[in-house]
Amino acid sequence: MRGSMMMTRSGFPRSSSISVRSCVRSMKEMSLSSTRFSPQPAGSTPRRRTTDINHHVRGNIPTSLSNRHANRKNNRRRPFVALEHTRGRRPTQDPRVMYRTFAASTLLALPLSAALAQTKEPEERRVHATLYTQHSRVEPGQVTWVAVAFDIADEWHIYWPGQNDTGMSPIIEWKLPEGWKIGQPRWPAPHRYLAPGDLLDHVLEGRAVVLYPLRAPDQILPGSGAMIFAHVEWLVCKDMCVAEKQELMYSYRYVGSPGDPLPQTRDEDSQIIAAARAALPALLPRTGSPVRAAMNENGRLEVRADVPGELIFCPHEAGRAVLDVHGSCVSQTGALDVGFKPGDDRPVQGEISLRELDGKVHRYTFRHPSISSDELDGFETEPQKEQPNPGETKP
Repeated sequence: MRGSMMMTRSGFPRSSSISVRSCVRSMKEMSLSSTRFSPQPAGSTPRRRTTDINHHVRGNIPTSLSNRHANRKNNRRRPFVALEHTRGRRPTQDPRVMYRTFAASTLLALPLSAALAQTKEPEERRVHATLYTQHSRVEPGQVTWVAVAFDIADEWHIYWPGQNDTGMSPIIEWKLPEGWKIGQPRWPAPHRYLAPGDLLDHVLEGRAVVLYPLRAPDQILPGSGAMIFAHVEWLVCKDMCVAEKQELMYSYRYVGSPGDPLPQTRDEDSQIIAAARAALPALLPRTGSPVRAAMNENGRLEVRADVPGELIFCPHEAGRAVLDVHGSCVSQTGALDVGFKPGDDRPVQGEISLRELDGKVHRYTFRHPSISSDELDGFETEPQKEQPNPGETKP
């Protein structure tokens, strides 16, 4: 059929072969217009240029384009010719044969290139992100939990949103239907990572689960659904750093039509989310904790441990800037005295951890001024008078 694409035995469209042949013909014509040569009788010794400095053509091949086309048929079967060349060089093969050889080798290489491109393995990921949801069906106004889990390759790490020297924490951007609201992220506890050059970062390794409270709208159509999307980017580092990203999505169904069951949980997802919530650092309590923390009259944070062990304060990137993260935020004596940048009016915010000598670890969230759990999740609450942090007691 005219205009259709016909296939050759090699698997390539016939139009591709015609295109290559046309290119070869054009290249040959350009070469013949710039190269002067003369026919060489078979069996004779190639003639060398001696005094022909004006590049006169020997033989019956003219230089005009029309005559060259007229004599092309007669010279097509002649395998070799003696070129007019500079003194001392050997005769060169007929350019027409050279270009045919080039075209044939190119066509043979194309299938191999295509096969290599198809069999090339995708680049290996250092981190794989997964979206987990506590419920598959929700009621109007219900608060459910979603989680973005980062599975990190061995010896690699991503960054906690702390006051780091080099790394930046993952970026999680949500796209929600109208009326839905996402809360603030609840991050797992980090640990300090000191790199060569005295560079300090707060990092996450292994599996890191970032939790978000998600609130459904109050007015929804029973039996309808909604899709949530998350665009995730992160920096993962070992001896070098690699930027990666991933798109995540989940579809909810609303409960409310006759015959619908109560809000349904996703068993496996719910277990993962429940374990991650249990591992979150709790707000520092007023009593019953081996750690006490408070702001003194000089605007410094004092932290004391009632049992021996390693005491660490990891300042959050959204909190007040710490003057000496390297020295003042870690202690083996059970006491911390943390100073802050003058003029910074942001709240003091971070994670306090105590590792006892037997390996037991206590983790707490500290914030001054104090906030409620709902405010920590990022949802609006009724205005309240400022109260001291439940764990903010004089050391």
